[in-house]
Amino acid sequence: MNHIPTTRDCSNCHGTTTFTTGVFDHTGIVDNCASCHDGVMAIGKHADHLPTAEDCSVCHVTGTFLNAVFNHTGIVDNCASCHNGVSATGKSVTHIPTTLDCSACHNTTAFIGAKYDHTGITSDCASCHNGTYAMGKPTEHVPTNADCSQCHQTTGFLPATFDHAGIVDNCQSCHNGVFAIGKSTAHVPTNQDCGVCHNTSTFIGAVFDHTGIVDNCASCHDGVTARGKHADHIPTTLDCSNCHTTATFIGGTFDHQGITGGCSSCHDGSTATGKSGTHFITTQECNICHSTQGWAPINYTHATTNYPGDHHFGVTCSRCHGNSESINYDFPQYIGFCAACHADDFRPRSNHNGGSTGTVEENKNCGGRGCHRVNDRNWD
Repeated sequence: MNHIPTTRDCSNCHGTTTFTTGVFDHTGIVDNCASCHDGVMAIGKHADHLPTAEDCSVCHVTGTFLNAVFNHTGIVDNCASCHNGVSATGKSVTHIPTTLDCSACHNTTAFIGAKYDHTGITSDCASCHNGTYAMGKPTEHVPTNADCSQCHQTTGFLPATFDHAGIVDNCQSCHNGVFAIGKSTAHVPTNQDCGVCHNTSTFIGAVFDHTGIVDNCASCHDGVTARGKHADHIPTTLDCSNCHTTATFIGGTFDHQGITGGCSSCHDGSTATGKSGTHFITTQECNICHSTQGWAPINYTHATTNYPGDHHFGVTCSRCHGNSESINYDFPQYIGFCAACHADDFRPRSNHNGGSTGTVEENKNCGGRGCHRVNDRNWD
């Protein structure tokens, strides 16, 4: 009484030995399966079947009900109504906790390779990115308990930008060449923290705090680790600190203590200040006239045993020397005698050599007889 309605002969489905286990040839059947598969005439949907009003043929083939394939074409939402772990595969135990529908991240062709839309996510990334629900920090990640959003963007983890705001110390805990860029091979040797010289906005243009540095500057200022002597620097093996201060290299002051000669080896107008354009011509060393404490005042005086000795009259340098160290004698034929300068002052007198007719030649040495003295204008 529950036989499938048909006008076909029994032999189409049943054998001659028994009517039980009749086999129906589904050839050509492509629709309206439920007209038979209603649980009365033929096996219908089991108790845990996906709730649906669709015909069996939408998912099943006529050869077997097993391995049904659901056509997700056109399915764009409400996946969880089937993918609940009963009707169809649901979220795995390690799935990210969410009340969003599957379609928010997965597509209908495969659950693998889901793409999560991070739009609107601004914090608490670690609640998912913990290495279980979603990718977490790699083993070489900077040690931190800050949320991912502090450095990364939701569009991609690379490139990350670390906000150094408030970081004032212990930079090397990250900047060690593993977690973050460390010191270059040409960096000044130091165990000081980066923050002593660098600021958090850029490593370029570091300013070294020289406080307390009083010696051995050349260990850094060698032209490689830090700026060294320029090409026209005074040749020296002395340490920078002998002349320069730690505040600036400009305005270095050389300590001339102990310098008693050879000034022109530096004071040549190139290495150090030389003679001015108005300086009189001389090959004498600077220290003959100048002191190491200052170029002025000039301290040169003729020895009292040398002419002009202790002339009473204030004889200026230019009177005899002009602008040169050599003496410009008025009467060079009398060099070595008073007459070399005073020949035109001679007036014959009875007490001169030769009397009133005496000549300059006869009286060229005014002091020869003790008559005239260089420290007195009187003519005895």
